[in-house]
Amino acid sequence: VSIANWAAKMDPKKRGEVRPAGTKWSWSPCVFAKGTANPNEKDLMIDMTGYATVFGVDKEKMEVTVAPGITILALLQELDKQNLTLGAYTGSGSMSIGGCIAVGAKGVLVKSPDEKNNAPGAVYGSMTNFVTRFSLVVSTDGGKTYAEKEFVRGKDADAELLMAGVGRTMMTRVTLKVMPQYSVRARCFFDVPASVIFAPGTPAGEADPDNSYADMVKRTGRVSSIYIPFTDVAWTRTWAYCPDQPDTARFVDSPYNYPYQDQAQAWQTPVIEAMLGQPHETFLE
Repeated sequence: VSIANWAAKMDPKKRGEVRPAGTKWSWSPCVFAKGTANPNEKDLMIDMTGYATVFGVDKEKMEVTVAPGITILALLQELDKQNLTLGAYTGSGSMSIGGCIAVGAKGVLVKSPDEKNNAPGAVYGSMTNFVTRFSLVVSTDGGKTYAEKEFVRGKDADAELLMAGVGRTMMTRVTLKVMPQYSVRARCFFDVPASVIFAPGTPAGEADPDNSYADMVKRTGRVSSIYIPFTDVAWTRTWAYCPDQPDTARFVDSPYNYPYQDQAQAWQTPVIEAMLGQPHETFLE
């Protein structure tokens, strides 16, 4: 708020825009002035990762209030201390909460038609669906002065529009619904052809093909599938609610349990470095 008011007092010809910056996973061109490809040298980007406070957890309302700069992993670790979690979140824990909400980031929990597949107290949807209220830096006098204003979902007409501000709004705090921690069974599949997992949708009333994406979502509520280029194979993962550990499952209680996806052979490293250094050579014949 102080920065916005400081900027508002500057000569309009000399000042630019004040915009937030998180961990910059999804760099939004909307933070730039219309018609420009690069940021104006007068624009001021505020590093929101310095605002990473957990203001409090309300276990009665099952809500947590945080500063937007806190990362997904840091928030989950704080919730873990109280046996709580989010219904869904991104695959990378380094993204900021504010950034995830601003761009409508992925990570969705879908309710299964079979109730036994649903965790007790689950909160469904994506990150933006969990938001109950948030505060923005706004002006009510045409940009002369700025103040913090709270928006409540379901009460303020523009709340849902403003929360996904794609870098054009300055969020100062946000409250999200949380749920009790629960166990899931993670499974990987490499034997489901891409043509099956990514099969076209079926008409209403007809059953989805076995092992299609829609079928797996209905059975587990949590699916991720990545097509492997130049093959007919997809890497598919499911996370099914599983209160009791199967004998064939390995127990884990830490993040990032697919280390092989981030490893590269020694001979691949210089090739990758060369491609990153020469973007025009990325697509090779």
